[in-house]
Amino acid sequence: MVGTRGEGQSGDRGSDLVSDQPCTANRYIDFPPQGDDTSRFGIGIENKPWAGEQHKQLADYRIELERRYKGQFILVFLTRRGRKPARISSEKWKNLEQAGRAVILDYSVDVHAWLVTCQQQSRADNIRHFLGDFARYVQVSLGSIDGEENPNDDR
Repeated sequence: MVGTRGEGQSGDRGSDLVSDQPCTANRYIDFPPQGDDTSRFGIGIENKPWAGEQHKQLADYRIELERRYKGQFILVFLTRRGRKPARISSEKWKNLEQAGRAVILDYSVDVHAWLVTCQQQSRADNIRHFLGDFARYVQVSLGSIDGEENPNDDR
């Protein structure tokens, strides 16, 4: 998860799983607090279900992921209806996608499909019911119902 301090980021999560560390341009990015980052693959997820990104936000995160993971990373832009990022040049984003270093995921399509698959494969009734409820929430609150496009959405 990546973000700027004060946007739902709490420096103290009560866990050693994520560390809020300074990034470029006065931003903060979450990383697992483990040793040598250069030997691992990094995943940066920019979660934008309702808000737009800040000026140069994705470009700054790409720079930080590159610095930490030396090309072994992917930057995920997670949005409603798979909208394209607005604050990074189309050419830069396209180059990242072509290099396998960036992807746009859509809550109502990608996340919803993953939740439904998990629900179908779950053996525990309570987990299966939770996943079904969560999939419905994602479809209704973060996307269009039954795959219908919002005519006012400029995908």
